[in-house]
Amino acid sequence: MAVRTLKARKAAEEAEAPPAAARVTVNFPSPVWKDLTKSAQRHGITRTEALRRAVWVYLYFIRRIRDEGCEVILERPDGERERLLFPY
Repeated sequence: MAVRTLKARKAAEEAEAPPAAARVTVNFPSPVWKDLTKSAQRHGITRTEALRRAVWVYLYFIRRIRDEGCEVILERPDGERERLLFPY
């Protein structure tokens, strides 16, 4: 078992802590980029904010599905239902 000093433990914890904000570069296929742009325009927000919201919603549902055994059911206006599957 490795013994670390308090200073080393603190440095390791800080290295594992998520940053307050992070800049990333993402490559999207053209259809996804177009959909993201349309969504941002429709809601009057930037593409960055649209992407941030989309990731948050996706992660929210994945956590619920994984941790609580929830399912996501899409109900169409005609009453037809479809179970959505998320790869994770």
